[in-house]
Amino acid sequence: MREKMRIVGQDARAVLSHVACALVVQTEWFKHANIILSYRPMPHECSPEEIIEFARKHGKTLVFPLCCEAGKLRLFAPNLDRMDECFTTGVYGILEPIPEKCIELSIADVDLVLAPGIAFSKQKVRLGQGGGYYDRILEGHTGKTIGFCYPFQVVDTLPYEPHDAVMDAVVTSDGII
Repeated sequence: MREKMRIVGQDARAVLSHVACALVVQTEWFKHANIILSYRPMPHECSPEEIIEFARKHGKTLVFPLCCEAGKLRLFAPNLDRMDECFTTGVYGILEPIPEKCIELSIADVDLVLAPGIAFSKQKVRLGQGGGYYDRILEGHTGKTIGFCYPFQVVDTLPYEPHDAVMDAVVTSDGII
């Protein structure tokens, strides 16, 4: 699956991401969410950047994960007027929030989670990068969760264990599951 993600051309990525973003911002979950956990994508991932920009323009609070020791995520809200100053390239080569330039929030504060993944099943089971970061932080989360990916990342089934995060929906450019 990772190889399939890598061979998608830049133009195709932009189109697929654009259509998927448009679907997310039309959902009632997004419209009613005040605080949204998003992510800064790796180059091969479906990009939520248009969702981020839309949320900024509509006064929503955006929160981004910071990968920490022991497989934990900390969540930080950057100053939306100075977002470029609030991120640095992290361990995995993705943009991560700079804690000193952001406000730390708890997952309990988050209304909507937009989660990346390697694959999602039609039952909305998420297969992540293998570190368990999202599985741990979503444990006990009461808000809504949306898996965000390319259409080819949706598969019939995935192995599932009790600690695995299951999304409330999965959004691709082909629609919402």
